[in-house]
Amino acid sequence: MLKVPAFEYFSDQRVTIYQDDSQFWKFYVIPDYVSIRRDINDNPVFLLIKYAFSDEDREENPDLPRGGGYMVFDTEMSVPEADESQIRSRLQQRVDQMWNAMNDLAEQAGEDVRGMRIFSSRPGSTVQLTVDDVRLGLPTDSPEAPPGDQPPRVQLAQPTWTEGNFLITAPQSEALVSNRVAEGPLSLVGNNVASVSMDLTSAGATFMQKTLLEPSGEGATDLTPIQIRYTLKHWARIPPVHLRITADSRSLYAALTEIDHEFESHSCDEDEMTHYETHLSMAIEANLIKVQFDTGTLSLEDDFLQEMRRNAMSLVQDLIKENFYDKEEDGDDEDEDDATSEFVNSEQDIYYLKTEVDFESVSIEYDEQMTSIVEWPVNPQGTLQTFLAGVSASEMRRYVREIDLADPFFSTLGLKVQAFADWKNEPIDFVEVQVRYRGRDENNDFVEKTENFTLTEDAGSGEWDPSLIGTKREYEYRWRVAFSGQGEADFTRWRRETTPQLNISVADPGKISVNVLAGAVNFKTVTQVQVEVSYRDPGSGVDEESTVLILGEGQTAQTYERYIFTEWDRPLRFRSTFILKDGQQIETDWEETLDRQLLINAPLYDTLDVNLIPAGDWDDVVQTAVSLRYVDEDNDYHVDEVYILKDEGEFKAWSVVLQNRDLRTFEYKVLATFKDGTFQESEDWIEADGDQALPVIVQRKPRLKVGLLPNLVDFEVTPIVECTLRYDDDGADIHEVETFTFTDTTIQDWNIVIDDEDENQYDFDLTYHRAEGGSVDEDRETTDVTKLIIPKLLVPEIVVTIFPNLVNFQETPVVEATIDYRDAANDVDFTDTLVFTDEKSQTVRFRIDEDSPTDYELSVTYFLADGQVVNRDPVTLSRKRLTLPRYVAEEEE
Repeated sequence: MLKVPAFEYFSDQRVTIYQDDSQFWKFYVIPDYVSIRRDINDNPVFLLIKYAFSDEDREENPDLPRGGGYMVFDTEMSVPEADESQIRSRLQQRVDQMWNAMNDLAEQAGEDVRGMRIFSSRPGSTVQLTVDDVRLGLPTDSPEAPPGDQPPRVQLAQPTWTEGNFLITAPQSEALVSNRVAEGPLSLVGNNVASVSMDLTSAGATFMQKTLLEPSGEGATDLTPIQIRYTLKHWARIPPVHLRITADSRSLYAALTEIDHEFESHSCDEDEMTHYETHLSMAIEANLIKVQFDTGTLSLEDDFLQEMRRNAMSLVQDLIKENFYDKEEDGDDEDEDDATSEFVNSEQDIYYLKTEVDFESVSIEYDEQMTSIVEWPVNPQGTLQTFLAGVSASEMRRYVREIDLADPFFSTLGLKVQAFADWKNEPIDFVEVQVRYRGRDENNDFVEKTENFTLTEDAGSGEWDPSLIGTKREYEYRWRVAFSGQGEADFTRWRRETTPQLNISVADPGKISVNVLAGAVNFKTVTQVQVEVSYRDPGSGVDEESTVLILGEGQTAQTYERYIFTEWDRPLRFRSTFILKDGQQIETDWEETLDRQLLINAPLYDTLDVNLIPAGDWDDVVQTAVSLRYVDEDNDYHVDEVYILKDEGEFKAWSVVLQNRDLRTFEYKVLATFKDGTFQESEDWIEADGDQALPVIVQRKPRLKVGLLPNLVDFEVTPIVECTLRYDDDGADIHEVETFTFTDTTIQDWNIVIDDEDENQYDFDLTYHRAEGGSVDEDRETTDVTKLIIPKLLVPEIVVTIFPNLVNFQETPVVEATIDYRDAANDVDFTDTLVFTDEKSQTVRFRIDEDSPTDYELSVTYFLADGQVVNRDPVTLSRKRLTLPRYVAEEEE
């Protein structure tokens, strides 16, 4: 897919270049101008026709103009073949540079160049790529993989257009242009062809002809007095990210306390803080820290998501340091003779875990969003060129033509009459159509020709083909309907027409048909609406007749129909009666309408409106009944209602019509039933006043809910872990014991009923079953946390994290760090080599025995940018965190 912003603008060719988001050798070329389309033979698709009426025609019909013209042409967005060749050549240079840079990086990293992808680039005269600009080790047979033996060839493609229109600006004078197809949709395929046509007056046809032609008949100019603008949109990719981070502060602090024992003196420096990333990943899976990505409609690659995840980790680490740790400057001096000093950053801050935290003021939260895919607008435009300058007079006849309109085809009227009516459902016997055609012939004698058509269901059309009177094609017509058992209605007035296809639409003949709809009517307070409709037309012999239509909550629309067997030309009278649920009736005044749709709106009256909103914890609720009552003693007016709510997502509305607008007090009671068979009811009626949203709060027995999180457990060391929880409340005689077994990181929940929500402490003990046999029991502990993190069983191991923050990867693009460990007494032999091409830290972890030493050897190899390889002597270390030094040449040392 095309990605924005633009890759480059080629001013010589007047085109904007966009690069593909997955194939760096694929480009999209969009010109900033519009041109006349050329056919397969490279000829402009353009035609100007100029025509003239004869003197005899204009003598017979003085209203005729001298003549006119018609111009038609196609426009498109295209790049000339010569320009396209230059564009390909320039882009190929950029692609070659990119591929060669990628190939060099691949060879240095020992990777196949086909497994590399560019996800960012720096357009310019020289392409310089670093490891940051490519992805390593991707599938080599995927469509977006570059070739492995040579730079790929440039591909030019069309964007994915989503919408587009064109707008023509031509001479606006009615003396030149009488009609035009000046705007419309584009094809959205190929070069986005638009077809344009214009009807020209006689002056406009001559204006266009003289603009395009020399007096000799040769082409005069390439420019036309016509401008065109395209308004287009296409899909474009913008890397999307919606990142949201939230954390449970209390449970996160508990987890930090659990893992704090790993650090010497219960403190950690800046580099050691990075070690928390592993635990943060576990905390995310356990929902202690929630990291949410919303990529919209864009499918992002895993590497990008991991990068965003690492950024999220960095943000969380900063928030953790700020909220849960105190910083103290490390004043210890490093031993200058220590061989390991070059691997240790001596200017580090030391952090200590706080013993007390104010959780009310702690906030672990971050939210950011960016757009991913957008509809990108482009608006190419310009004055059209025809490419006709210098074309010979004989060749120009293909594009500019003069024709004579005299043709035998126009010697008869050729009229077809057709009636469209609902023959089956309307009481229509037939439709009578009268046509008259009159004028002066070539002898200046007045001639009149008439024809009658009787159209029925079986014969719904007729034809009439008299000879033309001169060149006149205008005729007159009128029609009437014959109703079953009623005879013929009156004729319509005479109308003029020139079309050879005369269609008579007979819609609702001799009938009043009005749709009556309930508009602003609240059927919670209105029982029904009675709409009385009345019509009379004494002049046409139509007596008055009234009808009442009923509108209600289940019937909000009705249709009023009455056959009057004449034209409906007098107002329809109507009035409404609103019957309220309290028995009141409100009647409106008579009104009149000629509309075919009548909207009934309720008059204003006072109501008391109460919305019932569920609140509280509804997990164990079966249903809740809310009783409401309103009492107006002075008016002897009482309203009682009961509403049933079954879950926290259900809402109800209570509306009471008021007779005393100042009395807005009401009472309510709540009865809740629970899944265990118990219920709770309000002891007395609760009084409330005025319109409001009334929270329906359900009080139920408290529960103790504990989530058991085994994400820190190493199931390779302890494949089975048992956690036993005990709760005792002697005063309430509640004693609960349950054992949970874990074989993977699936979270389990403990949920019990308690008597007092403040009595929420419980005991737990752990049993670890080791893979090599035997088990380890942990001492029982007491806690009140709602998320219990099960720690892993500590086993002897060596964990080394190496940070390449000081390395200059421009000087040394690749650095290798090899760790060797030997424990002959316990038969432990371990070697691993870490390859660094950027500033990302890497970690080595391996098991040892209880009595194994903790020393290991570290050797470093630098691969210089000029091809040299420099090996540093091995150093014996025992640290868990190391910082790789920057390469320094021997003579500088």
